[in-house]
Amino acid sequence: MFIDTDGMSSAGAHPVQATLPLFEGILFNSLIQHVFYDTRYNEGTAMVLDYYVPAGSACNPPDIYHATALWARPSRVESPVTSR
Repeated sequence: MFIDTDGMSSAGAHPVQATLPLFEGILFNSLIQHVFYDTRYNEGTAMVLDYYVPAGSACNPPDIYHATALWARPSRVESPVTSR
């Protein structure tokens, strides 16, 4: 089975992205639950799968910091207590 993810969104400042090992885990988990649901899964089950994830995409970012949702900056809004 070959899965090609060419055309996936590029890595950026959005929370829906993952590193390549996380993508592999999600992919295998989905296949075991929905495709290979009646088989005994082991390392041989993983050998059936071949996939392509382009470098720089949302599931293969250029560095590990792209795969986190730590993009929010602290706000400068003052609370009602401190603004008085």
